[in-house]
Amino acid sequence: MPQAIRTLVLGCLATLLLLIRSDAAADAAAKLPPASQLSVVWIVLDAARATSFGVYGSPLGASPAIDRFAASATVFERAYCQVPWTLGSVASYLTGKYPWKREAGIEARQSLAHHLRAAGLRTAAFSENPYVTPQFGFDDGFEIFRAYFPSDVLAASPHDYPRIDSARTVDDALTWLEDVERERFFLYIHLLPPHAPYNAPAPFARRLDPDYEGTVQGHPKTLVDINKRRIRLEPRDLEHLRLQYHENLAYADHQVGRMLAEIERRGLMNRTIVVVASDHGEGFFEHGFLLHNYTLFDEVLHVPLIIRFPSSLGQVPKSWPFPVELRRVFATICDALGVRSCRRPDESLLIAIRDEPGQDRPVFAISERPNGTPLKGLVSGKHKLIGTGDRFEHLILYDLDADSQEKNDLAAQRPEVTRVLGKILRRTRLERVTLRDSPPIPDETRQRLKALGYGD
Repeated sequence: MPQAIRTLVLGCLATLLLLIRSDAAADAAAKLPPASQLSVVWIVLDAARATSFGVYGSPLGASPAIDRFAASATVFERAYCQVPWTLGSVASYLTGKYPWKREAGIEARQSLAHHLRAAGLRTAAFSENPYVTPQFGFDDGFEIFRAYFPSDVLAASPHDYPRIDSARTVDDALTWLEDVERERFFLYIHLLPPHAPYNAPAPFARRLDPDYEGTVQGHPKTLVDINKRRIRLEPRDLEHLRLQYHENLAYADHQVGRMLAEIERRGLMNRTIVVVASDHGEGFFEHGFLLHNYTLFDEVLHVPLIIRFPSSLGQVPKSWPFPVELRRVFATICDALGVRSCRRPDESLLIAIRDEPGQDRPVFAISERPNGTPLKGLVSGKHKLIGTGDRFEHLILYDLDADSQEKNDLAAQRPEVTRVLGKILRRTRLERVTLRDSPPIPDETRQRLKALGYGD
C-alpha cells in the first residue's frame, strides 16, 4: 500500500475512533441527571477536628471510610467553621450567614431546608445533638425532624445521660431514604461522636490505647473539671484522652461508611451531592484547654469539609488548598441545584473550584471569652489575625505556615501585615443570621449542657 494511501487510511481510522468516543461521551453525558434532578446528603460529625482524619494527615487510621470517600470527592484542605460551638455553627452553615448570640434559635424561612423544600425536595433531619433540635428552630423546612437527644433528656438524667446509639440514627435515616429515593431529597444527619463522651462502644473501645491503666476517661464532667484545674492531668492521661477521642471518631466513621455504602448500593451517588463535615473541632491542651468554645485557634476552627459533586456538575479538583468558610456550603448547594431563592453565585464553592483561578479571600470566625469579651478572627493566606476587645483593639498575628501550632505572636514583628489585616477585621460587616429568642432553658438542663462542654 502506497505511503500516501496508508496515511490517509490511518487518519480516517483515527477520526472514526474520535467520533465513536465523542458519541460515547455524549451518550454518557445524556444519561447524567441535570441540576434540577439532584439530591443532597449532608453528614456532620460533631466536634471532629480536621487533623484527626487520614485524608488530613492523621496516622492513626481512625477514618478509613471517610478517607475512601474522599478519594472520589473534593477535599477542602483549609475549611473553617464560623464559631467553635454547635448552636452558632449550625445556624451559620444552614443559613449561609454568621451567628450572633450564643443561646438563641434561628428564625423560620431562612434555612437551607426551607429553600430546598420550597423547590420540591423531600426533607428530613436526624440529629443527636441537644442544640440541633426543634427547640432552637432547626426543624425549619424539614418534613421530618428526629431529635435523639432533646434537652429534656438531660433534665431527666441529672447525673448522667444515655449514650446515643448512632447505629440506630443511621438505620432510621436509611429507612426514610428508602421511602424517598425515587424523588429528590435533602437528608441531614448530625452524629454526636466524636464529641464527648469519648467512650466508644465495642469493638472500637480501647482499640488505639489498650494498655492505659489510669483513671481519667473522656466523660464531659471530667473534661470540664480538667479545664477548671480540679483534676490534675498527666501527659499519659492526655494521650489517653486523645486516643479515646479517635476511637470515638472511628465509631462515627463506621456509621458514616454504612450510610455511604447504601447510597452507592442504591445507585444514588451520581445524582446526589454528598457532604461530610463537622460543626467545629476539639482542643487537647494545645492552648491549655480541652473541648471547645472560647478561642479561635485552629484546633477548634479547622474542620473537615469533603464534598462529592455528581459528574453532571462538571469537572472539579480533587482538593482545594485555599481557606474557605464552612457557611459557604449553603450557597454551594443552592447554586448546584439551581434554587433561585437562595442562590449566591459569589459564595458558591462549586463556582470557585470549577470556574475561578486560585483565590484567597478572607475567612472570618467569631467567639468570646468566658467573661463575654468578644473575639473576631480572620485567615488570609498564611496569616491568621485575632482581635479582642469591644473594638478588637488588641491584635494577635500568627504565620500558619511557619507556626502551625499558633504559639508565636508576630504582630509586633510584622506591623504592616497586622495593620492591613486589622483594618479588614474591623471594617468588614458580616451578614448575620436572623435569630429568635428561644424558650428559656431550665437551670438543671443548662447544667447538663455545661457538662457536655457548652458554656462556662
